[in-house]
Amino acid sequence: MDYRADQVFQHAAAVAKNGWKVVRLYGVRDNCTCTCSRGAECPTPGKHPSGNDWQSRATDDESVIAGWFDHLDERMNIGLLLGQASGVIDVEVDTPEAEETLRRFGLDRLATPTYRASRGCHRLFKFTSDLPDVAVVKVENLEVRIGGGGRSAQSVMPCSWHRTGIQYQWLPGLSPDDVEPVPLPAEFLAAVVANSRIGGSGAISQSIAMVADGGKASAGGRHGLLLGIASDLARMLPEYTPGRRQWVAEMLHSANISRCDPPKTESEVLRIANDQFDYYRNIQTTRQTRVTRPYERFGLEWSEDTKEWLPGSWRVTIVHSHPIEYRLQFPFEGRTISVSIEPEDWQKSHKVSALILAASARIDMDTPHAKQWHEVWCGHRVRIEGGYREVSGLKVKLLENGVDEFPSVDALSWSQHAAFVLSYLRPFTRQEDEEVVLSADGTPKWVLHKSTWKLHIKWHVLCAKAWEASRGGVPGEAQKKLLKAAILAATGETDFAIRQVGDSTGDRQRWVIWTDDHIRALETLTGA
Repeated sequence: MDYRADQVFQHAAAVAKNGWKVVRLYGVRDNCTCTCSRGAECPTPGKHPSGNDWQSRATDDESVIAGWFDHLDERMNIGLLLGQASGVIDVEVDTPEAEETLRRFGLDRLATPTYRASRGCHRLFKFTSDLPDVAVVKVENLEVRIGGGGRSAQSVMPCSWHRTGIQYQWLPGLSPDDVEPVPLPAEFLAAVVANSRIGGSGAISQSIAMVADGGKASAGGRHGLLLGIASDLARMLPEYTPGRRQWVAEMLHSANISRCDPPKTESEVLRIANDQFDYYRNIQTTRQTRVTRPYERFGLEWSEDTKEWLPGSWRVTIVHSHPIEYRLQFPFEGRTISVSIEPEDWQKSHKVSALILAASARIDMDTPHAKQWHEVWCGHRVRIEGGYREVSGLKVKLLENGVDEFPSVDALSWSQHAAFVLSYLRPFTRQEDEEVVLSADGTPKWVLHKSTWKLHIKWHVLCAKAWEASRGGVPGEAQKKLLKAAILAATGETDFAIRQVGDSTGDRQRWVIWTDDHIRALETLTGA
């Protein structure tokens, strides 16, 4: 990453001159980790504010911003405080589905400040008083960050750096110097209001007020009126049947004719009615699911036959770094959530839940009950006919089908340890002895057994002598475990083969049996 403090300051100052409030964010190091204290464990590297009370410290004062750069060796990103304070909101487009929604509402045709991020674009629009008092609203696949009603929201701004090495950049001709933010179109504004569902700021209360004022809604206000009426009708339904759907549609057609001038087309009215009917029907279904199947919405799979939760679309990658990392991944709302978990935290359901919430900002596995999530993650007992059955938790099921990943040779200390072992073993050649005698001190020896050469070793003795011969000090248990795991992964084994053979003292000892496959694995690990 070509981080330059002067470039970041210039962009921050350019934004501030518009009266927009700039937020100081943590930066991203060259190794793609966050500059905050959590470093590699940070779930949102380079995206979160530095320090507490960041909302009140956001500023458009260039001298204050300049003070942030007193220590030029401290990398930072910059963000924009959204809402009334800066006068702008952010519509984020990060999936193909979001692009389609953007085009359908015509937002892509509006000249408003726009910049490219890691997965898509951010379009900045003018903050207006008729926006709902919420921080963020989802309209289908679009995320609308408003920061309304004292609920703070911020967006990372150009020329910040993403952890993937991509730099945020204004699109040509669409920087704040080129164009000013425009208000949201009426139809999309109505959709934002309808999806906010906050107290009296939604479409329902607005439609009630419009009806109370009398008269008819014009072309600019009819969509919001009909949306509010359909929403009010649908949310009060005792059940969601085809007959009830038809009733909502007919009532909305009547309101369209009597209250709109000119009326919308029948197809437009039917779409509004069906959208609101489906919206509240899904809410009811989700509420029921949360009680009986609370984790299906997060990608887990319930087995009715065995009465247990299965990984479903959840996957784990076992990263053989130092220390080992469990990288948990699963889809949510059109994107993939990735959670980095240390082995110690992997054992604790509440730690995993907290890390998932930090990475997703929405998923709380402890809801509805922390005890239930603990049983799902750690395992529990299921009552069966004649007694109980032990059910493994997700932490075990995921690891059973986990994928091993080994970082590059240069990144791992065990690559050097593999070189120690390989170097130590080279002098031990293959000799066809008439009588196989193994040394009591654990000295390695090649033995021809049924036309196959097998190397007899004592694992811990081998590691100690290899480290000593290479002047690598004394190997720790963690180092030996990492090297063993890497060798087993390369050979496809679950553990080393063990054989009991007599040594030079006449005692039978347990020896680890290696073949040429293990030597080739060592060569691969060292990059040879």
